[in-house]
Amino acid sequence: MPSTVLSHDMRCFMNDNRFAGSLLVLSSIVIVIGAALNPHGFGDWSDTRALLGSLGQNPGLTSVSALIATLGFILFAAGFFGIRDSMFNGSGTRYMNLAGFFVIIGVTGFLIESGLVVGAGGAAAAPEGRGMATAIALITGAEGIGTLSICAVSIGFALTGISILIQKNYHIVIGGLTAIIGIFALYAASDDYYSNLTQYAIIAWLAMSLIIGVVTILQTNKNTVSK
Repeated sequence: MPSTVLSHDMRCFMNDNRFAGSLLVLSSIVIVIGAALNPHGFGDWSDTRALLGSLGQNPGLTSVSALIATLGFILFAAGFFGIRDSMFNGSGTRYMNLAGFFVIIGVTGFLIESGLVVGAGGAAAAPEGRGMATAIALITGAEGIGTLSICAVSIGFALTGISILIQKNYHIVIGGLTAIIGIFALYAASDDYYSNLTQYAIIAWLAMSLIIGVVTILQTNKNTVSK
């Protein structure tokens, strides 16, 4: 009887791991789709006039883009906490718990930033430029919150890498790259949020999240077969 219960618990644990990995993979894809759908896309977001012009020309698409990106960030948070739970009681638990606080703060900030961007697009769409002052204020606020958000998530990502290096539940290269990408993103965002360097850092972060998700799924499948 105890062995049956243990076997059931192991299957549930592996299913949870597989689900968490799938969420990380899906989140990276959804966030990229959301960013690509934004009217300004991967253009120069530091050019406020061009940015608001793009958002104001298609506020509806701006809202859809923000909604999809928001979904992606929520999926990322859910996947992250699934990975964190799988490391419970391990040698890196304290770092993963701390990382969780930073991730949840950062993701919450991303949601607020998305709302401000949508608001800026709506204000910029007002006829005869009547809402431009409001749009500038909103997009400036979005930049400030976005900066703090990516910094928070970056710290969480770096702590995750350290936790992986300590607990060794993933290959050491994954832990090292995760920590380095987190530090790199923190530097880039704190220096200039709308810079190309920050865009590269975010791409690296999404790519690493996808890799961790894929590795989690593969490891879980391998362990399931070996059982």
